[in-house]
Amino acid sequence: MKKNTILIVLMISLLTVLTACNQQDDAEGEVICVKKAGDVNLVASVAGEKFTVDDLIRDYKLHTFMYKKELPENLSQSYFNMTYDEYLKRTRLQELILGKLYEDYYLKKDDLQADDFFDKEYQRYMALADKKPELKKVIEDNNIDERLLKIEFKTALYTQKFRDENAELLKDNFALSKEDLENKRLTVNLSHILLDTKEDAEQVSAKLAAGKKFEELAKQYSIDKKSAENGGNIGQFEFYDLPIELSVIAFNTDLNIPYAPIKTVFGYHIIRVDSCQTLGEKLKNSTFTSDEDIDKLKLELTLREVDGMVFERSADFLQKHAVEINQAAFNKTIENAKNEENK
Repeated sequence: MKKNTILIVLMISLLTVLTACNQQDDAEGEVICVKKAGDVNLVASVAGEKFTVDDLIRDYKLHTFMYKKELPENLSQSYFNMTYDEYLKRTRLQELILGKLYEDYYLKKDDLQADDFFDKEYQRYMALADKKPELKKVIEDNNIDERLLKIEFKTALYTQKFRDENAELLKDNFALSKEDLENKRLTVNLSHILLDTKEDAEQVSAKLAAGKKFEELAKQYSIDKKSAENGGNIGQFEFYDLPIELSVIAFNTDLNIPYAPIKTVFGYHIIRVDSCQTLGEKLKNSTFTSDEDIDKLKLELTLREVDGMVFERSADFLQKHAVEINQAAFNKTIENAKNEENK
């Protein structure tokens, strides 16, 4: 996966910390939870904003058009246990929910001076959009109204603001020593066992603890069938090649020691880092790396650490909220989108 793509969806992954609703409906006006008896077309409702099946299908078409240059050319390629296209659809819902939570957070702080700030930015954005015929065609062909356009823009605006202000704060108070930098991993060779539920992951973890071989359990239990054939090995990755939840663990945990469970949009992972390359090893074995290249690597590693810390800070923020997704309606969204693409 491209680094730019991961940066776009860096904050998306955080929605996996949002689980079943434990609050009262519309508690403090922050979160409205979808109940099982609710509208079958209502996927989620957050801080007064309702997301329906139709909303998500139209928004996804707009969103993928806007970011198509940063996405893989073949969206039907496999990405763990689903296609990349399905992965984007699932994470897009999460991004919309997260963006709405951030918007609500900033408006309550009056940090953005509410409508005045947004309206100025939105008008500037739409002035640019008017100069792009292809974008206008997507908007018209898919009946994307002003409400959905504003949701798209607000999600990007508020999510980026939250990330930027926290990253800046962390960078001001964070520095890696030379030794820390040289011990940081540039790549990891990773294996995983992917399960549907936390309970399944805990049961397989218990089997590992009892002495069962990782490779055998991967072949027997992993729902990522492609990697299961290889004993769970999914290959070599840089930090931004993986969902952030996996990277923050894989680039710091001990070698050859299984770690579980880790929740992502794909399910529950048991991971094992089979090998890695550190910055120190690269510098030691390299005869062609210039001082400029070394400085770039050090800067990238420092910013990578900041991204991991922003993820953790955001997770703490999101634990204060609870959003329940109407899974039946969301599955309907995925299915309807597939049917439209096959027409």
